[in-house]
Amino acid sequence: MSVIPSIFISILLVSAISLAGVTLLSLHEAFLKRILLWLVSFSTGALLGNVFLHLLPEMVESSADVHRSLLLVLAGMLLSFIVEKFIHWRHCHAIHCDSHVHPVGIMMLIGDGAHNVLDGILIASTYLVDPALGVATTIAIILHEIPQEIGDFGILLHSGYSRGRALFLNFASALTAFLGAAFVLALRTRVEGIELILLPITAGNFLYIAGSDLIPELHKESRVRDALSQLLCMLLGIALLWTVSGEGHGHAHDGVLEEDVHYEEQGHDHAHGEIRVFSGVIAPMERPAPDIEYDYKLLLDEPYHDPLDAYGRESTPEFPLISEEGDIDFKEHLGERVSVVGVLEWGYAESRVIGVMLLRE
Repeated sequence: MSVIPSIFISILLVSAISLAGVTLLSLHEAFLKRILLWLVSFSTGALLGNVFLHLLPEMVESSADVHRSLLLVLAGMLLSFIVEKFIHWRHCHAIHCDSHVHPVGIMMLIGDGAHNVLDGILIASTYLVDPALGVATTIAIILHEIPQEIGDFGILLHSGYSRGRALFLNFASALTAFLGAAFVLALRTRVEGIELILLPITAGNFLYIAGSDLIPELHKESRVRDALSQLLCMLLGIALLWTVSGEGHGHAHDGVLEEDVHYEEQGHDHAHGEIRVFSGVIAPMERPAPDIEYDYKLLLDEPYHDPLDAYGRESTPEFPLISEEGDIDFKEHLGERVSVVGVLEWGYAESRVIGVMLLRE
């Protein structure tokens, strides 16, 4: 099943949060201030929970070069700083925001639109990596958007817009998130693995928002009772993202369903491997040697070029398939054209598929 409908449904839900301002601003100011304190704390925990429970673990698991991925996390934080500086996207999480008041609310709308485009990019890229990761990111963004949209709506009212006009402009600005998602989906067809590049950038963006935007807001309240309530709400936000666990789910690969998974442990360092998807026909291994534990191979539709091949061969036309009895019965699929997810082991005379995941085409 394609993740594209899920991406657009999630963005529509996030955009609908822009309507929260007109509802919540009708509450008593003292009560609203208390709610905002809890919401900011809760969204802080959700953002941090998403980063450390979902985004970073997925990044480490999927990356062939963790050092480069960590540099992309740093790049995501620096990019957020640049956008904040030059587009003035810092959002308010209070009822009255003097630092945001401009002669007109147009500057806020421009900055908010740019921020929402980025939200669309983050949601789409995480869904492409793993639908569960996309759900977790959507939850974290929604929780951050609620107090932010209340502040944005208040700015528009303060700038002289009517409630109806402010509501319309805020919602229109939120819909720019679809542009970000469309950008990622279009780029995906041209840049292989773009979602794995955007994943650490997403983590860096969330870390920046939590560290520079939300946590300083929480420090404005100095009473012990407020500090305890903030901590409790942060822990609840982390717990919520903990429940959105990626354990036990399968990764989506262009809508293909996983049939079985097996990773053969041979004492090798899997940290130096790369996960790739190959298509081809399953065939028997000719005269397998007694000490070789695999009897089948995948005849690739397109030969794979291995830049680390010590023998200098231009390409590899086939891969051995490793499986133990009871895991994947390749005999049942002889002659079938299938897709196989393989973990390519690096640093040896040639790359081999040392673990496979059989996919139905």
